[in-house]
Amino acid sequence: MFLNSVEKKCISIITIFAILVTLALTSAAMPRLAFASDARDNVIEKLADKLMEVRGKLDASDVEKIKQARSKIKNKEDEIGEEVRDFHNNELEPDNRPGEEALVSLVIDLGETYYTTDKEKLKNKLDVFIIRHRETIKTILGDDITVEKCYEFALAVQDEIPKVLKDKTVEVLLALLKSKGYDEMVEEMTNKVLKEAINNVLGTQDFREFDDKLTNAGITVDALVILRTDLLNIVDPDREAEKALVKGFIRTQAKVYIGESEITEDTITVGSTRTYTLRSIGV
Repeated sequence: MFLNSVEKKCISIITIFAILVTLALTSAAMPRLAFASDARDNVIEKLADKLMEVRGKLDASDVEKIKQARSKIKNKEDEIGEEVRDFHNNELEPDNRPGEEALVSLVIDLGETYYTTDKEKLKNKLDVFIIRHRETIKTILGDDITVEKCYEFALAVQDEIPKVLKDKTVEVLLALLKSKGYDEMVEEMTNKVLKEAINNVLGTQDFREFDDKLTNAGITVDALVILRTDLLNIVDPDREAEKALVKGFIRTQAKVYIGESEITEDTITVGSTRTYTLRSIGV
């Protein structure tokens, strides 16, 4: 029951992957060929592993909620298209606009990839995405940044999320929960943590060029967060899929301690006792 308590105190950060993969895939990439590098295959494997690690912690009802959100994408293409066209025409620099329908197609395919719950299908979708949208990607960011670098960026942000969350005390989260309610707290804190983690990684030397490319294209973190929220309002208005994913993420972060020492297994002899502490994201 403790884990459920943690789930309600922490915020949904898995939604960041919608933004992360958007950033990761808005890069120059060549078509998938037989002689594709091992490095590219490896980074796709790592990104798929990160996503599937969370999905592996979901129960059947949670998986169903994700599938329902995915099914809405095709049914809501007109509404999605309206939001994406607005982003295309009002956020991207004129020279970096690939065309409204090209960007709409990219976002729809991205959404279907994000809500995929099978690892092999996910890897295939990440790969096919590059082929299908390579010209769109080149128009947005040019030829200098490789897709491998973009996936490395996604992984770096994922690693940054728990660090940012540990700076948000339980008291702050509970105060928001009391004043705004659970759903509003999740929304507000998700956006704050999302922006802070992305900006932290963009500020490192490894991703300075990536940051410059985004800036040159007119892409800001704030604009991406707003677009994410608008799209979620269409395909997951009650945030049921996002709540399912937050539970999965928090479960992946759960660790057991004896005192201050983390343990992965333990043996108890007859007559002895142990006091265990279960923590997730420092809580």
